[in-house]
Amino acid sequence: MSMHPMDGDQWISDLIDAVEGTPFAASVDAALASLMETGGSEVLDVLGSVAASRPGHLPTDVLIGKLKAQSGPLGTLAESVRGILLNGDTGYTDDLRYLAADEDARDALAAVFLCHDHAWTLEQLKDWFTGDAAADRTLLLGLVSPLSRGELHALSTEVLAADSPVPAPVAEQITAYVAKMADKPFFADRGEAVRWQK
Repeated sequence: MSMHPMDGDQWISDLIDAVEGTPFAASVDAALASLMETGGSEVLDVLGSVAASRPGHLPTDVLIGKLKAQSGPLGTLAESVRGILLNGDTGYTDDLRYLAADEDARDALAAVFLCHDHAWTLEQLKDWFTGDAAADRTLLLGLVSPLSRGELHALSTEVLAADSPVPAPVAEQITAYVAKMADKPFFADRGEAVRWQK
C-alpha cells in the first residue's frame, strides 16, 4: 500500500470511520461491496486490507470467493484473507486447503491452516518445508508470525512430541524460532490463548 494519504486503503478506512453511525454508513458499505464484486486484483488487494482492518463493513465471504476463483498470483489477496480468517470474521472451511498448492498463498495462509485445520497442517509441514533455507524461512514466518505467545509455546511442545508427524529438522526450526522470539512484546501482547485448543 502506498503511504500517500489519498492512495491505498487509508482513505477508505478514514471514510468508513468518518461515516460510522451516520445515515451514509450503509451507502458507503454498499458501494465498497459493489467494488469488491466487480473490481480487479488491485482493487481486491486494497479492499481486502480494509476488510481485515475494519470487520463488518465488507462482505468477507465475497473476498474469500474471489480468492478461490482467482487465477495467477494469490499471495497479496491471501494475506488479506488471512487477517479475516484469523480474526474469526468468516469461518474457515477445509475447501481452502487447495490454496496450499500455491506457495505464496500457502505461506500467507499457513497460520490460518495451523489455527483452523491443525492436524492436517501438522501433517503437511513435512512436505511444505523443503530444505531451501530462504523458502523455509518465509514459510516459518507465515506460520508463526500471526500467533500468540501461548500458540507459539503450544506449537513448540506439539512438534517435539514423540507422536508428532513433524520431521525433526522442521521441529528444530520451529522450536529455535519460538525460543528466540516468544517473549518479544508483539507475541506476548497477544496473550496465551490457543485457537486450535478450543
